[in-house]
Amino acid sequence: MLAIIVRRKREESCLESENPKEINDQLIEVYRARSVMSSRPPVPQVRPWIRYWARTLDYGIFGLTIGVCIGLVNPELAKMNAILLNMVILVLWIPCEAGFLRLWNTTPGKLILNIELKNSGSVRVSYGKALSRSFDVWLRGMAAGIPIVSLFSQYLAYDRLTKHNVTTWDTDEGFVIKHHEISFGRGVLAVVLLFGICMALLVQRFKNFA
Repeated sequence: MLAIIVRRKREESCLESENPKEINDQLIEVYRARSVMSSRPPVPQVRPWIRYWARTLDYGIFGLTIGVCIGLVNPELAKMNAILLNMVILVLWIPCEAGFLRLWNTTPGKLILNIELKNSGSVRVSYGKALSRSFDVWLRGMAAGIPIVSLFSQYLAYDRLTKHNVTTWDTDEGFVIKHHEISFGRGVLAVVLLFGICMALLVQRFKNFA
């Protein structure tokens, strides 16, 4: 019981810091200590590929939703250039992602892969900061969806995260990413959804060419 109280106090003290990188480093040490107490391996807190797949799920789920709505309202719009459509979806996702983060501190993709986002100064995320963060991800991380350029921007974000344990948009807005253990069921659900999204996109492309 005493160990649990100490652990919680250490976690709370971490979130009181104003430096997201320092918080991430401290949380990593907390989770290592927790794993020793529970005899379970620690959950890595720097997981760029998990974050990548979570965002891919977000874009995929949101993109399919937008595609269905467009198909119901004006099917001809669904035949627009795939690159342009992708760029539009990325822009529309910005306020939606901010809304999810404000209400639940996570997004559909992050929820599936058990990722939580918190403000370094408080538990609840403000919509303004969440919106600013989502815009920074769109601009710095995804390069607005511009082909080829976005690959370089994503690599730079990956490189910074692996070297410094935090991204620029999390540092600037004072956010902390908390990874929890991904159960077998969550992993299966993520794979099934990703496969389904890929198949849906292929079917839509074939329809456009038909």
